[in-house]
Amino acid sequence: MRSHPMLKIAYTMPRPAQDEARRIAMLLDSGWHAVHLRHPGMEEADIAAILRDIPREFTSRIVLHDHFNLASEFEVGALHLNSRHPEAPTGYCGATTASCHSIEEVLSSSAHRYVTLSPIFDSISKPGYKAAFSPDHLHALDKAPVKVIALGGIDSLNARQLYPYPFAGYAAMGALAWHDNINEFIKSYRCFNS
Repeated sequence: MRSHPMLKIAYTMPRPAQDEARRIAMLLDSGWHAVHLRHPGMEEADIAAILRDIPREFTSRIVLHDHFNLASEFEVGALHLNSRHPEAPTGYCGATTASCHSIEEVLSSSAHRYVTLSPIFDSISKPGYKAAFSPDHLHALDKAPVKVIALGGIDSLNARQLYPYPFAGYAAMGALAWHDNINEFIKSYRCFNS
């Protein structure tokens, strides 16, 4: 039995949703731990506009994937490091998170708030991106020097399958109805509470 609840983290879709700032605020207000603002290729001004519309009480729970220079202006919670942006900017002293795609990467990561490991299940948003880890691989995460967040194909049903493994939480993207009407979006994230 788990002694602590899993952290629930949301990833935005690559293409921004209508009323995205409102949707992000709703997620965070309902108890989700953080939202990764991930819009590869989007202009800095457009990311800034989304951040400007998120209530200030929630910006510390936003993790930026691009345009890291916006971090201090909007007081975001962390910067996410990946193959496109492998290092934080010079002089940045805030928290970071990072993408990992192997157990070895996770075991050699220690300076981050948490790392994501993917793909855990077959991806919902990236067809052909298949689950990559056996149960034995996942049990090896108990040696990780950092919190590990499961990513890839997570939905409200298979999230429960993560409980036997040493994950600190999970991240959902494709299972959240970002581009549907607001009621469908609410229904999609509430499913993770049941």
